[in-house]
Amino acid sequence: MKRNTLLLISLVVFSLLQAQNFQTEHLVSFGNIYQPSAMITADLDNDGDLDILMSKYGSESCVSWIENFGDGEFGIQRDIETNIAGITDVFVSDIDNDGDQDVLSASQIENSICWYENDGMGNFSQANTI
Repeated sequence: MKRNTLLLISLVVFSLLQAQNFQTEHLVSFGNIYQPSAMITADLDNDGDLDILMSKYGSESCVSWIENFGDGEFGIQRDIETNIAGITDVFVSDIDNDGDQDVLSASQIENSICWYENDGMGNFSQANTI
């Protein structure tokens, strides 16, 4: 009985996956991200679409974002941070409660969490270590 139930569930999941209709793959280029450690989407410039936020791990760590123009086109890479080694993760949250998405980064090498204040238009402050 368990085997038949498992088989039925597997067939349903497989059927649902086959029913997905994805469009053509689009390559979004980050200029200097060779060892990405994290990537998330968030509306960083308050224009209603999801931009891409990414971090790079290593001695040349960085936190960068690319603006989504909303029509399948993306802008150039914009660096938020390039001076903190070992960035392993990025997060977004409205830390200062001003209505825009601020960025947080975590560094394993420097054992730190930094906050970058967003002015609401995708311009970020220097790192504020928390």
